[in-house]
Amino acid sequence: MTVRDGLVDPAQPLRPGPTLATVMQRIAQTPADRLPAVGALGDGSPRPGRAHVDAAAVVSDTLADLAPGGVRTQQQIAWLRTFFSAPGGFGDQRARAALITSWVLADPALRRTPVLAEVLTGPEATTDWALTAISRLSTVLAPVLEPSTWPSTTATREETARAVLRACGLHPGDETAVDAEARWQTVSTAIQSLVLAQLAEEARRTEELNRALAAKRAREAAAQVSHV
Repeated sequence: MTVRDGLVDPAQPLRPGPTLATVMQRIAQTPADRLPAVGALGDGSPRPGRAHVDAAAVVSDTLADLAPGGVRTQQQIAWLRTFFSAPGGFGDQRARAALITSWVLADPALRRTPVLAEVLTGPEATTDWALTAISRLSTVLAPVLEPSTWPSTTATREETARAVLRACGLHPGDETAVDAEARWQTVSTAIQSLVLAQLAEEARRTEELNRALAAKRAREAAAQVSHV
C-alpha cells in the first residue's frame, strides 16, 4: 500500500539527487549548535544565565549563504519567527528541525545535483526551494521523529536523508525512483503512523459492524421466539 506523506508535490515526479550515503553523512556531521535541547529555544527570548540560539536568525543566515544577493532577509526572519511560534511545543520542534534541515540544504554536494540547476535559478528561487523543504520537514517529519534524534543512528539518518531528498523533489541518485519509493514506504515513521491509524480505524469500523450484526441477529432470534 502506497501512502502519501505530505513531503512531495504529487504532480511532480521525484528526480535523481545525490547518493543516500552523501546526505546521511551530512546529517551525521550536524554541528552541536544546530542541535539545541528540547525546550532550549523557548519563545525565542534570551534568558539570563542560559545559552540562547536564535533559530530564525541562524536559518536566515544559512539562506543568505545559499542565495547570495537575496533581498528578503527581514521577510524571511519574520516568516520564520511566525512559523516557530506555533503553540504547544510545536514551535520549538519546528525550529530545531529547521536548524538541521538548513544545515543539510547548505551542503554543496546536494546543491550540485544537476536537476537542481533547473530549480535554483536565482536568489528568490533558491530561497523558495529551501523554505519549502524546511516547512515540509518541520511539519511532516518532526512531529513523528524527534529532530534531536535525526543524526543519532543509522536508521534515523536514513529516514531523515530520504525525507530531505523527497522534500527537495529528489530521490537517492543510487536508486531508481521505484526502489526509493518502496524503501521510503518501509522506513518512514510518518507512513507507519498513518498506516497504523488506518488499520486502527478499519478495526474500529469492523468492530462496530460486528456489534450491529450481532444486535440484528439477536432481534431476529427474539422475533422468532415471540412467534412460536
